[in-house]
Amino acid sequence: MLHTVKRLINYLLFTKKPAWVARNWSGATDHEVAYWNTWVADDGGKYAEDFKDRLNPNFPLQDQFTALLNAPEGTEVTIVDVGAGPCTYIGKVYPGRTVNLIPVDPLADQYAEIWSKNGLTVPIPTRKCMGEDLRSMFEDHTANLVYSRNALDHAIDPIKIIRGMIAICKPGGHVLIDLEENEGQNEGYAGLHQWNFGREKGDLILWRPGFKVPLGQFMSQCGDLNVTGRDGWISICLRVGESWTFPTEVSSAGTSSLVKYAEDLA
Repeated sequence: MLHTVKRLINYLLFTKKPAWVARNWSGATDHEVAYWNTWVADDGGKYAEDFKDRLNPNFPLQDQFTALLNAPEGTEVTIVDVGAGPCTYIGKVYPGRTVNLIPVDPLADQYAEIWSKNGLTVPIPTRKCMGEDLRSMFEDHTANLVYSRNALDHAIDPIKIIRGMIAICKPGGHVLIDLEENEGQNEGYAGLHQWNFGREKGDLILWRPGFKVPLGQFMSQCGDLNVTGRDGWISICLRVGESWTFPTEVSSAGTSSLVKYAEDLA
């Protein structure tokens, strides 16, 4: 009952238009940093096995990634982890291949301080980069796989991030996004949980009160899209086409002009 009341209060206080998300994002990051600070200090707490695996430099690349990469022996694969947090979830070793793994997160500096304070180091430090700025850090057609886990609902502009993920992925490579379905709504729009990825009439949608985009329709124009759900999670997998154009109506309404678009809705 108390949790339900808390979610209702958060909804009433924090459910704003997307313009509010952009203006107030930085002020909502303290909770995220505090969460990971506790995670590191407690050696992962109830997620101790995950903590151990992330810090293991010899942890194998998971099957969900090797199946998509399907790389011949002797080759190098480049993987970008977007919104990786303090230590990437992705395994580091792909037998017979070289893994160039690049985790990025806008809070990388804060995470580095957490590791230093606790006297620990990570196999591959997270680099600082806003997800919205991927194309400033990476050349187009750079990565074989671009991944994001449980992060895009925290973003200022998830559409711009997805466009960037597609752009920096090589044609024939994959963009893979795993997250909890409708997480903003589930968390009462508290902290950084400001967006929902869900499904409506069979289509993938990005939404929050006062804003909805048929995201699946747009992504499917960039390659072969497969969206699945299980145990409250949604997995979005796009095999990037040889040539694609993200529809201009998304670029103008939902990307660089997201704040203006949101204010027009108000």
